Amino acid sequence: MAALAPAYRPRRPTETVLYRVVREHLETFLEHARETYDAPLPRYVEQELRGYLRFTRCRCETCGHDLLVRPW
Repeated sequence: MAALAPAYRPRRPTETVLYRVVREHLETFLEHARETYDAPLPRYVEQELRGYLRFTRCRCETCGHDLLVRPW
């Protein structure tokens, strides 16, 4: 008999160190970049950093499980 796959353990992206650092320091970093860099950051860099902080919560009506999904 084949072994069962381990149970799914949902990730909690909003509880990671990276998420917290980006959330707490993004505006300061962007301001610093605007004031000190010779050229502005490419627009996609700021968009990706801001996008990293946005998640959509999806809820299963059957089991009640919540899942955070990052919209692309």
